[in-house]
Amino acid sequence: MSFFTRLINIEDYLKRIDRLVRTRSGIKEIKELLKKISDYILYLEGNHKTSLHPNEIAQLSKAKNIITGLEVALGESFDKFSAGFDNFKAELNKPFELATVYLLRHPEKATEKSRSLSHQGVKQAKNFAEYLAEEILCSPKPVNVVINCSDIRRTYLFAEIIRKKLKQSSDFYNKNVRFSIVSQHPALFFRFSDAGKEQVYLDDYKKDENYAFVNWLKGKYKYTPDPAKVEAELEAWIREGLSKSSENVWNILVGVSHSFIVDTILVSKIRSHKKVIGLADFIKFVGGEMCYKEKWHTF
Repeated sequence: MSFFTRLINIEDYLKRIDRLVRTRSGIKEIKELLKKISDYILYLEGNHKTSLHPNEIAQLSKAKNIITGLEVALGESFDKFSAGFDNFKAELNKPFELATVYLLRHPEKATEKSRSLSHQGVKQAKNFAEYLAEEILCSPKPVNVVINCSDIRRTYLFAEIIRKKLKQSSDFYNKNVRFSIVSQHPALFFRFSDAGKEQVYLDDYKKDENYAFVNWLKGKYKYTPDPAKVEAELEAWIREGLSKSSENVWNILVGVSHSFIVDTILVSKIRSHKKVIGLADFIKFVGGEMCYKEKWHTF
């Protein structure tokens, strides 16, 4: 089934139901819209269980369960349905009350020296964009998306594919989403020295990426940035994104960087982290917690 046919814009469906309730008409259509909303929430619960917080899953499930009572109320009176529908909308809003931050590693490059993405890298970028679009379409309110990248081209290409794909899906489903242009942010910069300054680092990296990362944390390389400073700047970027109010609009911040940069956060918050983050993989931050590899940790 095509990505552009299997989803719905829940915000739009809620507005359509509101209009029908005000005119006290379209009972059959209201039931059909509620059924599609219920099915979509069920789909999101299953397809996003690896990154949805347990509280978010519980809130979505509670909202979905209210629909059964709404169908009964609709058979009695529009007034009774209207009161229950307000409660349903309030419950559905709860998973989107806090700003969300996604921090990603860039996808696969075409070649080691290439500035472009491989076919697989483009696919990885589109897959993440579709994944995020599914969450955006579930939001019962408008969405604001800010996308940052590093100063390396492959991170910009990843970020731009995400922006274009999200724009495409929001236009198709008539979802109210505001996008900023993709912009660089210093907290996401790579900042590692070139070959002439740090050959020992490059030699270690060729042997094993994780080996070089561990050595960097130990301060082995002279011409590379201080890990503690990298971590502090990245954490400040994340916390600024999380501080955005999502009362009337759901705020999402997406950042695309590199393995060592992203892994400084993982190591500091997950002491058992032993392997660098994979290509196009991500960490999700909500409130005071972060999710990586289906597990939630204190942030």
